[in-house]
Amino acid sequence: MQAQCRSIDQCPECQYPFTGLPHSGRCPECGFEYDERTQVWTPNRPWLIYLALLCSALGLIPLASRSVSQIARIGVGRPVHWLPLVFLVAVASLFLGSVYYLYTCNRMGRYVAIGPFGIRMRLRSVSRTIPWAEILCVKAGLFSTLIQLRNGKRIRVCEVLDRNNRVVFCAKARAAFAQDPRALGRKNLKG
Repeated sequence: MQAQCRSIDQCPECQYPFTGLPHSGRCPECGFEYDERTQVWTPNRPWLIYLALLCSALGLIPLASRSVSQIARIGVGRPVHWLPLVFLVAVASLFLGSVYYLYTCNRMGRYVAIGPFGIRMRLRSVSRTIPWAEILCVKAGLFSTLIQLRNGKRIRVCEVLDRNNRVVFCAKARAAFAQDPRALGRKNLKG
């Protein structure tokens, strides 16, 4: 799933359109802080996830019909081979859990933003702002981007950024950190 980097034309938090608003300020709906340098990364094609889930659901239909026909063929009161039915219930539970998880992840919209505030992200259904003062370094790894905090904690950003955008994101994070007036007197953001 490719991530799309764009300048800000609407609030990534509440989707309020910024047309007619100044180039820097706060969203009037939710208070999201932005300026002309704010960059937002969003997943480009979340519908591919839903297509994959639909294909896997269609794959469950033959398994379900076989289990039901086996139980109907054996009849009530006779020993039943429960293994196919138990397997079907387990797979269906995992499938429904995955559908619910992906629905809650994509309902509000996942994003990662770099702006005057620091790095703001919504992964799954939780929004979080990490001020520049708390960030020690941002590294692009093979499978995810790692944000190292000054208190020793690490945050992985792997749900939004694809491999090509990880390097771009880290470079833009370092550049935004260097331009932050609150960063004066501190070391540059490591990478």
